[in-house]
Amino acid sequence: MSKKKYSGFLGDLSEEQKIVLQDFKEAIAKDLKKPKGKLEQDKQDVMCLRYCRASRFNLEKSISFWENEKIWRAETHPENVKLKDIIEEVKTDKAYYSGFDKKGRPVLIVHGGRHKPSDSPKIIEMLIWISERAKKHFNHPIDNSFIIIDVKDFGWSNFDKVSFKKMAGIMMNNYVERLGMMYFVNASWLTKLIWGIAKVWIDEDTKAKISFKGSDFFEDISEYIDIKYIPKIWGGKFKGPNWEKILEEEEEEEKEKKKEKKLKKEREKKREKKKKEKKKVRENEKKKEKGKERENEKRKEKGKESENEKRKEKGKEREKGKGKKKKKEKGKEKKKEGGNEKKKEKEKKKGKEKKNGKERKNGKEKKKGKEKKKKKEKEKERDFEKEKTKSSQKKSNKKKKKIQY
Repeated sequence: MSKKKYSGFLGDLSEEQKIVLQDFKEAIAKDLKKPKGKLEQDKQDVMCLRYCRASRFNLEKSISFWENEKIWRAETHPENVKLKDIIEEVKTDKAYYSGFDKKGRPVLIVHGGRHKPSDSPKIIEMLIWISERAKKHFNHPIDNSFIIIDVKDFGWSNFDKVSFKKMAGIMMNNYVERLGMMYFVNASWLTKLIWGIAKVWIDEDTKAKISFKGSDFFEDISEYIDIKYIPKIWGGKFKGPNWEKILEEEEEEEKEKKKEKKLKKEREKKREKKKKEKKKVRENEKKKEKGKERENEKRKEKGKESENEKRKEKGKEREKGKGKKKKKEKGKEKKKEGGNEKKKEKEKKKGKEKKNGKERKNGKEKKKGKEKKKKKEKEKERDFEKEKTKSSQKKSNKKKKKIQY
């Protein structure tokens, strides 16, 4: 079983290709506008896939293609190339759009034999203008063209090597994957010889899109293009471009663009005014808020100050009250102390009096005791003397008795 080949177009991607596409979009996200819906998302994917296909889904090369084209556009400004600047070049009908093929791709007709290098100073500008104009004809999801180059009457005098090399570089590097298919019709051996020289400047993927047809090419191209878009000189019905009409259309487009630019500028100015007004309103509101905040802060500060003053007054009153209380307490304490001192003095006096009384009592008692002792001693002495006298009387009585016997 052979692996399925994926075209690399939207809706026909492998998982690896989807990953590369997503990575590529993330890498260039700063240059992309945010899509507002699925259609815009699909258009963005179609555009990004051109760079991925051009690099064969090599992420680094895809980013390189993108960055190089961005630099080239910033330096060249291809959108500024106008038809009026190259009108003499295009009036030769060497290149023009005839319509669309059956897939919806713009069809570019090129008559190589009508190109004369010496009379074509603006061939590069013409290529850029044609390439930029093709973008206006792309209908989503179409993003490339079908180019038919008629090489009838094309010879060495028509081969502009320098210009061709420049054009090939511009197309491959700055309009990547814009070529859907290319036919060389009325090709001769000389065409193939010249092609052998020119193809060295063309990459392999572009070469694969190129085919050579002889003079019997009508049936081949009619398979892809409706007869009304095939030039009359090839058997079709397309008469040729009306450059005057295209020029008028472009001038009208320019006028519309200028109007749009003016409108955008006016809108931007209005937006800026509105922004400024809103800013002023916001600033005024902020100022008011700040003023209110300041007033509130001042009020709070005043309130705090008044509260602090009240607190201080209350504190002072409390302190005074405390002082009075302290004084009262001190007075009471002093009174108490005085009373206590008086009590103590009284107690001392009482104690002294008690002591004195006790001492007096003790003195009296001592005196009484002494007196009692003295009395007792005297009584003892008396008793002793009495006993002595009694004993002496008894002895004397005994003696008397003895004497009597």
